[in-house]
Parts: sequence; structure tokens; C-alpha cells
Amino acid sequence: MASHTDLVTLMQGFRLFSLAESKQHTTIRGYMGKLQIFLRYLRIHAPPVDASQLTATHLRAVLVHL
Repeated sequence: MASHTDLVTLMQGFRLFSLAESKQHTTIRGYMGKLQIFLRYLRIHAPPVDASQLTATHLRAVLVHL
């Protein structure tokens, strides 16, 4: 069972929240695309894929590579 801080679970929740807010589908696709890149980077370079384990260092490392 996925935790409440599992990044995939959080991404799915964010997508549903964005749909509920009536955001444009192109906007949501853009957000999800960026989040997929972020998740892929974390899985390869910085193993934590649970939001509770992420640090500012993880986020900075991803931003450098985007």
C-alpha cells in the first residue's frame, strides 16, 4: 500500500485537484510532464521517492539538470 507521501500518489492527487479546479488540460499536462521529469530524475540520481524524505539538496540537484 502506498504511503500518503509517496510521490506518485501525491502527483495523482495534484492532477485530480487541478481537474477539480477546472485548470486547462494543456496546463495540467504541462505540470504532469514536469513532475514526471522530476520523479524520473529522483529515481535515477537521488533514490528517495517519498516526499517526507526529500530535502532542499534534492530539489536543487533536480533544478540544475532541468
